[in-house]
Amino acid sequence: MVLDVFSYAEGHNLISKYGWKKSFDAHYHKSAGPLRINRPGTFLSMLPDLSRYIADVAIPAKLQGKSVSPLDLFNPLTVKPIYGVPVGGIGCGTIGRGYKGEFCRSSLIPGRFNYDVGVADQFILTVKKNGTCLYHQVLSPPPDPVKRTNCFQSWKWSTSPGVSTFIGLYPRSWTIYNIPELKLLLICKQVSPVIPNNYKDSCLPVGAFKWTAVNFDTDADVDISITMTWRGPRAPVQSPPQNVGTAGTVCCEIGHAQNYKAEEYTIPFDDAENQLCGCLLETLIDDMPCCFGIASKSSERFF
Repeated sequence: MVLDVFSYAEGHNLISKYGWKKSFDAHYHKSAGPLRINRPGTFLSMLPDLSRYIADVAIPAKLQGKSVSPLDLFNPLTVKPIYGVPVGGIGCGTIGRGYKGEFCRSSLIPGRFNYDVGVADQFILTVKKNGTCLYHQVLSPPPDPVKRTNCFQSWKWSTSPGVSTFIGLYPRSWTIYNIPELKLLLICKQVSPVIPNNYKDSCLPVGAFKWTAVNFDTDADVDISITMTWRGPRAPVQSPPQNVGTAGTVCCEIGHAQNYKAEEYTIPFDDAENQLCGCLLETLIDDMPCCFGIASKSSERFF
């Protein structure tokens, strides 16, 4: 059924015929990466960069009362072969994506990267027929069990990675989810803004996810809903959240109640014309106040 699904999707221009393609169950037979310990010559070549880092970054940050990560010359970073097309990435930050649908390798502070996979950042599919739930689970495969905390143990994760495929062609990507038991095809098209002669908007770490569902079962009508859960990338070591609540106030003025929990605020919103509805999440990345926003259109009449 996979070949039939791809032929259908390509024939109806739902996916690109070109781009980097990778199945969710792809295996890498050859591992490659940096040496565990830098050679003496490599270490010596980094000393000029270390002096500039101390003079231009570490000392000014210390004088301003800010914290910065130390420059580690002894433990080279091992980059995993899991990355796909990111959200954003041209100018003022990026939220990385993996080819299995993960959110990973993000940088929203210059020079600071978070290589952890966001376990809470997922898309969840729910399929109902005549009010009865037929399918309710995360579309991505389960994360590393070591990093899966107790609060995610009850989540049901995709167990058929072989029938899902990723296609990357920056600034777009397509993730094809084939669900044979329901004769259902889902396509998530991700687009980041790359606007000619408009660097200001093109540099934003934002993206749009357009979902297309195709039901090949002509004898059964089903109701489909997609839920996006989001926590967002954080700094490896988070400072006490003293400034939480200072970022989202400039995003929009709304009359809804704010829900506060420990390190963050969540604020629902909708626009004046009822075209969009969504949620703002105020939090901190290290000591930088940050506001994430998620929204969807309220009706098919718009856009």
